Amino acid sequence: MSEEPTVRILRNAEEAKAVMDGILDIAQMFFDEVPVQEYPAKAQGGFNREAFANQFVAGFEQGNLVLIVMEEDGKVTGFINGWIYPDRTTGALTAGEEYWYVDPKSRGEGILLASAFIGEARKRECKLLTFATSIDSYAERLEKFYGYIGMKPIATIYMKEL
Repeated sequence: MSEEPTVRILRNAEEAKAVMDGILDIAQMFFDEVPVQEYPAKAQGGFNREAFANQFVAGFEQGNLVLIVMEEDGKVTGFINGWIYPDRTTGALTAGEEYWYVDPKSRGEGILLASAFIGEARKRECKLLTFATSIDSYAERLEKFYGYIGMKPIATIYMKEL
């Protein structure tokens, strides 16, 4: 029998290292399902597990990382991460989501991760919250969710290989 998913905020690099293989497996799964035309950097040699993991260690050292995992039956089934930083134009403390990946078998449960991220942003006294999404990465579902929690679109980002 499957347990209900649990969500855990990781507080240091040691906690992250203990579940890093699961985090990397989820990220790899997502990276593999995104077409190259949507993410040109994918053509630059594939998913670099070491580089991806190292950003989390550096973030914990800098003190501005938020990393939250969702686990079910002892296995990582999703994660969300982001950064706490002052907004460049207003100085307001901002929580910016960077990656929010959930195993396809657990999709729908990802709301638990987003809720935990928002809760952590409030706990750290952030005044602004940002989430980003790939163009075809469940855009309609995410747009509904973002609207439901009171967010509005503010930017579109373009990318080109150099």
